[in-house]
Amino acid sequence: MKKIIQRIFFYWKNLPEDQTIVYVGKKWGDLSLNETYLHIKNYTNLIGKTEKEKINLAILRIKEEDNFLENNLFKFVDILYEI
Repeated sequence: MKKIIQRIFFYWKNLPEDQTIVYVGKKWGDLSLNETYLHIKNYTNLIGKTEKEKINLAILRIKEEDNFLENNLFKFVDILYEI
């Protein structure tokens, strides 16, 4: 997991200054890009975030993606395997 965090952090660190808004999920976002659904905040701007905050966001994002895979995708694969 440490390597994945390092890769995400490296990717975020090397983003152009005009592309620092990243998807972090509905639980952790503080910014909405959808004008129709302003209450849905899935994004955050990395400018102004400390290194520690960026690493924490990377960990949270990895955890959320891992939960999605475990709870949705793997169950679907198991069902297909049983057929």
